[in-house]
Amino acid sequence: MKKLSIALLSLLLIACSNGVQNSQENLAADSTDVKVATVIYPNEYILNELLDNNVLGLAGDKHLHEYSPSAKELSSLYEQDLIVIQSRNLENFVWELKDQLNEKGVEILELEPNGNYHTWLDPIRTIENAEIITNKIIEVKPDLKNDLSKNLETLKGKLENINFDYVSALENCESSSVLVSHNFLEPLANSYGFEVDSLVNEDHFVGFSAQKFVESMKSKHEFILSEPQYKEDIQEVLGDHDKHKGHEGHHDGHEEHHDEHEEHHDEEEGHEGHHDDHHGHGHESVEEILGDDLANFEVLEIIPMEDSKVDYFEALDKNIKAIKTALKCQK
Repeated sequence: MKKLSIALLSLLLIACSNGVQNSQENLAADSTDVKVATVIYPNEYILNELLDNNVLGLAGDKHLHEYSPSAKELSSLYEQDLIVIQSRNLENFVWELKDQLNEKGVEILELEPNGNYHTWLDPIRTIENAEIITNKIIEVKPDLKNDLSKNLETLKGKLENINFDYVSALENCESSSVLVSHNFLEPLANSYGFEVDSLVNEDHFVGFSAQKFVESMKSKHEFILSEPQYKEDIQEVLGDHDKHKGHEGHHDGHEEHHDEHEEHHDEEEGHEGHHDDHHGHGHESVEEILGDDLANFEVLEIIPMEDSKVDYFEALDKNIKAIKTALKCQK
C-alpha cells in the first residue's frame, strides 16, 4: 500500500510539473505572439517581411475602391492587437470602426493621415513607414524587439537597393515629367525630382478635360503610366467629351482635333464613316491617341488578378523601367 501511495504521488507531481511547464510555455507564447491585420497588398507584404509571414491581409486581389469587407472579415478585426492602415481616406471602413476597436483593445496605426497616400511606391518613404510599423509593434509586444529589428534591417537593405536603382536610372533623362492616369506618383516624384501630370483629380476621373488630355499628348508626352484596369475609365471619360460642348473653348479645341483626324482618316476610309464613329464616341480610343505607348504600371493597391504571387520588389523594379521609359532616360 505504501509503495502504491508513493507511485500515485509521483504521478501527481509529474502531472503538476507538466501543467506548470505547459502554462509557462503558453504564457511565453502569448508574450511574443502578436496579431496584426492590414488591408492593402504593399502593407501586407512589408508586415510579412517583418513578422515572418504571420499577418492577416484583407483585400487580397480585390481593388480597394470596390472592396467591401464581409461580416466575417469585420469580425476578425476585433481579434487583432494592431491594424495597420495606409490612410483613413483609403481604408475608411477600418477608420469608421476606430472607436469600437479601441474599446476592445485593438490599436490602429495610420501611416499617411495627410497628403497623397501612395507612399508604398517610394522606397525612401517605405523605409520610414517600416520603421514606424516596427516601433509600434515593439510598443505592443516588447519581446519581439530583437527579431523585428533583424527583419527590419534586412527589409531596409532591399529597399535601399531599389532606391539606388532609381537614382542611377533617372540620372540622365530628356523629359522632366510623366503623365499618369491618376496621381499615384506624387510621393515618388517628390523623392526623385521629376514632375507628374495627372489626367484626373483625387476624385478619379471627375472634372477631366478631354481637350487638355489631347493637347498634353501632342505637346509634352509620349507615354501614359497607368494600371491596366484604368484604361476603360480613361476611355469612358473620353467618350463623355461631347457632354461638355457647352464650353466654347473646349468645343473649338475638340473640333480642331476632329478636323485634323478626319483629314488623316479620309485617306483610308472616307470622311462620312469616320464622322459617324467619332460623333458616337466623342474621342478616338486611348490606343488611337497614344499608339502602343500605354505603359502598364504596378500601383500595387491590390495583388494583380493574373498573378496572385506578385513580388513587391519585382513590381518596384518593373516600375523603374516604366518611369525610365516615360522620362526618356539614357542610362
